[in-house]
Amino acid sequence: MYAIRSYYGRRSVPAPVRELVTRRLAAWDGAPPARARVTEATAELPPGLRPAATLALLTALAPYQVHDATIAACRSAQGGGHDDRSLIELTSWASLSAARRTAEDQPAPLAAGTPSPADTPSPVKASSVERTNP
Repeated sequence: MYAIRSYYGRRSVPAPVRELVTRRLAAWDGAPPARARVTEATAELPPGLRPAATLALLTALAPYQVHDATIAACRSAQGGGHDDRSLIELTSWASLSAARRTAEDQPAPLAAGTPSPADTPSPVKASSVERTNP
């Protein structure tokens, strides 16, 4: 899966855009960014790469913020824009990169037969137990 993500990333996502998204994902705290933050982040790139970077960042960090105008800007970007194939590859790369980043934050799975913390009873202090008379 990661090899496919890398292949399509190299084919349809310009290197500066990949680097920007990778840096942002590494520092991501899980909160969706404000649109202004995405604009600030892409300002470091040449104007022709900003629409692709905006689409990639939004796809990775806040996909609900991707609108028709985001796609249209990517299609008409300087340098030829993106066709359907490259748009799908760009958004696939970005979403899989975000999924991989999220998976890295998950705890390692427990070995078979190991009780999970939810299965382990918590100690109860005698002072915290309410006593009732029968």
